[in-house]
Amino acid sequence: MPDTPRKLLVVDDEPVVAEFMARVLGMQGFTIDIATDGETARSFISANGYEATIIDMRLPKLNGRQLYEYIKVACPRLARHVVFTSGALLDGEMADFLAGEDLFFLNKPFGTEDLKAAVVKALRDPGSMV
Repeated sequence: MPDTPRKLLVVDDEPVVAEFMARVLGMQGFTIDIATDGETARSFISANGYEATIIDMRLPKLNGRQLYEYIKVACPRLARHVVFTSGALLDGEMADFLAGEDLFFLNKPFGTEDLKAAVVKALRDPGSMV
């Protein structure tokens, strides 16, 4: 682990889930910011140098896919280090989007080890599904 903590953004509108991810990843030495909607996440992304972000697909104000489209333009380097989550079944369109962009995905509920592994993999190997 580097001397300076690595910065991650967790974007989830469920406070319990967001706090769980922040606690688990914080114990791994990451500095975590939490946004509970897509617009807040967008403002965080424009003001901070995140190495990766975990985004729930269904967010208020700006959904996960819309936020990702913003990231691709505003911070292309970060776009290769995104992990998407969802508790809903993925429809064909969303599954095609994830596969077409070669993005990581964690289905809720997920455990501590799955979360840690997804973030490590996203930081090390941009793209490719979990």
